[in-house]
Amino acid sequence: MSEKINFPFRKHLQEFTAYKSARDEFSAETEEYIFLDANENPFENNEKNRYPEVMHNELREKIVEVKTSQFSCNLEKNNIILGNGSDELIDLLIRIFCEPKVDSICISSPTFGMYAVSANSNNVNIIDISLNSKTFELDDIVVDKILLADNTDATRENQNNIKLLFLCHPNNPTGNIISEKRLVKILDNFSGMVVVDEAYIDFSSEHSTLKFLQKYPKLIVLQTFSKMWGLAGVRCGIAFAHPEVITMLQAVKSPYNVNILTARAVNDALNNKGIIYQQRNIILAQRLYLENECKNLTISKNPIFTDVYPSHCNSILVRLVPELDSDIIYEKLKNKGIVVRSFGKKQFLENCLRISVGTPEENFKVVEILKNI
Repeated sequence: MSEKINFPFRKHLQEFTAYKSARDEFSAETEEYIFLDANENPFENNEKNRYPEVMHNELREKIVEVKTSQFSCNLEKNNIILGNGSDELIDLLIRIFCEPKVDSICISSPTFGMYAVSANSNNVNIIDISLNSKTFELDDIVVDKILLADNTDATRENQNNIKLLFLCHPNNPTGNIISEKRLVKILDNFSGMVVVDEAYIDFSSEHSTLKFLQKYPKLIVLQTFSKMWGLAGVRCGIAFAHPEVITMLQAVKSPYNVNILTARAVNDALNNKGIIYQQRNIILAQRLYLENECKNLTISKNPIFTDVYPSHCNSILVRLVPELDSDIIYEKLKNKGIVVRSFGKKQFLENCLRISVGTPEENFKVVEILKNI
């Protein structure tokens, strides 16, 4: 990654001066210093009285070790930044690349809702090129439409000015993946930054785009510790990117966005990855159980679902027959103590439910309730 890349950062950030916090130069973990520089409470409280390390260097090194082994990719510490969940990182990416009222992001619905929420909150336009409405695939037609929308000809009117393309792989809420061939076509031809959100990649046997990071400097990969790693409550996401992108994210983010307790929880999970992988295997087996059971569920010998979509996530998406209403079924399940996600009349997801994979006991219970719905 030594070549100079012309990243499309917002112009005013080219000379942006980042805030320098007390822990940019000195870590509180360095015991030979007496720290009187940050107005902290000096009385020891298991290090919680001190501000956390800004970049969490040791933790990033451990993440490099685990991810390079897990996904057979080439990573370095300076390819990584941590965020207060992936939500913060999505917002930061929009803030560093997109001029309000001028630039756009591109998404493909149905997909994760925070891309649009963050764009709207930053007054950035949204170009939505929907997935195949029947299969939810990012198929060849969708890829061609994305590349067509990526209009960089300044002589044309109605420019889209797309700075960021958000792709969800595997996709939330549909559970399907993007083929490697189509992803490479986008990476080879898209002029802006390509953000691949891999929040659910740990549940898929398919490729991670991390292996393309060194080849494509304008690729950004998001992952999270909220799903397989079981840390949704502590909020920690990861962005993998070119070091210049990481440096800009570091300059714009809040100084102490990842706290000490979160960093410890992530470190503990990485040290106990064997247990995490065992839990993942149970989830994968239970996902298959839910898929098979839902395919066979009937009322008076008639199927309950028209579609049980194949999933690479820790959830399955199902579409009810027209005679059944997803919002009504949602309420019936809730009255029995089961909470799922109903998409009601949302475009492309009409009459769909998303069921997260629970424990074997929880999955058995939801199946039994559905049998008697």
